[in-house]
Amino acid sequence: VGSLPKMPGTDVVSENVHNLSSLDPAVRLKAVRNVKNSVIGSKFKKDLYTNYGAVPKLAELLLGEDDEELIVQAVTAIGSFACGSEQSCRAVTDGGALSPLARTLFHPSIRVIEAGVRTLSTVFQSEMVPKDFVLKEGTLPRVVALLSFGHPKVTEVSCSIIAKCCVGREHQEAVNAAGAVPVLIALVTDPRTPAPTRDAALDVVVALSSRNRELATTLASGPGLAQVLMDLMKDLRPTSRMRACRALTQLGHWREGPLGSPGVRMATLSTLVKLLALQEPVREEVPEVLGDLIEFDEGLQAAGCDLGVVPLLASLLLAPWATSSLQAACLSALAAVASRREDARRAVLDAKVLPQVAASLSHPSEVVRAAACRCARSLSRSVKSLRTALVDGGLALPLLRLMGDSDTALEATATVCNLVLDFSPMKKVIIDNDGVSAIVALTNSMDEALRLNALWALKNLLYDADLDLKAAVMRRLTFDSLYRLIQDGDMGTKEQAVNIVRNLSHGRPAHVELVMAGMGRERLFASLASCLQPGMSEGVMLQAIYTAVNLATGAPAQKESVMYLPLLHRALVCIGEASCPLRVGALWLFVNLSYDDDPCEADRVHLYARVRQLRAMGVEAALLAASPPDRESRDQIKTILAAFVNVPA
Repeated sequence: VGSLPKMPGTDVVSENVHNLSSLDPAVRLKAVRNVKNSVIGSKFKKDLYTNYGAVPKLAELLLGEDDEELIVQAVTAIGSFACGSEQSCRAVTDGGALSPLARTLFHPSIRVIEAGVRTLSTVFQSEMVPKDFVLKEGTLPRVVALLSFGHPKVTEVSCSIIAKCCVGREHQEAVNAAGAVPVLIALVTDPRTPAPTRDAALDVVVALSSRNRELATTLASGPGLAQVLMDLMKDLRPTSRMRACRALTQLGHWREGPLGSPGVRMATLSTLVKLLALQEPVREEVPEVLGDLIEFDEGLQAAGCDLGVVPLLASLLLAPWATSSLQAACLSALAAVASRREDARRAVLDAKVLPQVAASLSHPSEVVRAAACRCARSLSRSVKSLRTALVDGGLALPLLRLMGDSDTALEATATVCNLVLDFSPMKKVIIDNDGVSAIVALTNSMDEALRLNALWALKNLLYDADLDLKAAVMRRLTFDSLYRLIQDGDMGTKEQAVNIVRNLSHGRPAHVELVMAGMGRERLFASLASCLQPGMSEGVMLQAIYTAVNLATGAPAQKESVMYLPLLHRALVCIGEASCPLRVGALWLFVNLSYDDDPCEADRVHLYARVRQLRAMGVEAALLAASPPDRESRDQIKTILAAFVNVPA
């Protein structure tokens, strides 16, 4: 303490902190009150008292005191430290106050318990406070028990503690195991429950059911809950209507049971749009819930457009007072609205939000940047927008920069996948600004999702590309790296890697030669054959078979290379056992190997040799015995068999 610089009032601070350890109970109580009253609303005083070690001494008082008033004052003082800033809250956790605070919940005095839950609720508002504390300290059963304590304020604040700490499946299961579900259902459905307590209980219902199908089903089937939630959507209090919509969105997320029915989801959407139109603070909560509700439901996306949700979201997004969290929620909701429908994308662009989307790609908040990426991605699904508005919006370069940002690389790369399609003018912008190197670098990521997005972007970039671009991409990626990616154990990665080979080999013989020479014929065809083995996903097999189809369109010498028996045997199996798309692909392979439009004499010799080899391995017999249900397969079989007829045994 003596080493701290002398500042006005530090003598008083020092004295108060010193007196927290006084042997005289009256002196201790006065010191606690002095500390509490000094730090309320003053960050400077909080920092000063923190530097003098006030928080650990207050925490000690919770462990060794019997005086109810002193404990209540000490708990309240700690709550004052926790309120206001992350730094102040850190002082509470670093000062070792969490465990002593948890012990107050077991105190016989209702005043101490109420003070304890209030302060813990304040502490857990901070993102930096470990939510696992409630599980590790064995406090959770007590907090759940307080839900039935019979004191409305204690019940309400206990609900808020659980809602704030329930941030993952482990927490959800622990709360369920502690017996919270039936108590929560009773709190929500009991007409005697005060509205603030019921709203707090609904916050826990939302936290428990979020992305948890089992718990959502259990809660949704609670006696009377469905009707109460439907009635609450008509409540006079906007906050109650908002909470009902939150709960219905989560409980109906899986579209199962009565709360997942189209009628309930439509009613929820209608209520949310009305809340969004209110000039009240509650409307700022709407975009997050709205986006979650409609994200995977095209019918609700269309209905939302009809109800005018786009201009309402745009007005919130563009409001000068919009916070970072509100901007992110609005951008995510607009992304959800525009994710599948062209008319919705047009509505978003007509709302004049594109400049804000572009600006948000450079926002200081990673949450806003990621949401802007999602919005840009939805808009980029429009071919017309890719050629007009999005080009003028200047999205390409900010997105390229975000690909190097670990916080937003995943979302940015997913958006770039659309920008590099052949019909997009932004493809050239990305290529000219070394975007290929940036994408290739991400193929080495340890993050499977990010690696998959990077491969998807390369696949799109190479689709119908000219030979120069293909060669330029492979100088950066290299065929050795591509081979390694084909061997990856993740089926998604493998599928996209093989699809890259498919797109590289699509085109004239020079394109085929690029692949064969770069990968090496033996390694190339062995890889394709392995991708047709049992146990591979249908997506991997489909890409492998169509890669072989492309390779078999090359020059006669290249066709000879495709006559790789392990590959052909696997393709033959596909004809008899596979799904229709895979069967059609395998038949196209044999069409390309057995047919030539106008062969010269030398090419005809090679063609006949291939047909005889295919006959020897049983292709002709297999096709004669085949009876596929689809017309395309039957027509292909006729074409192949005609080639066999023209070649004597």
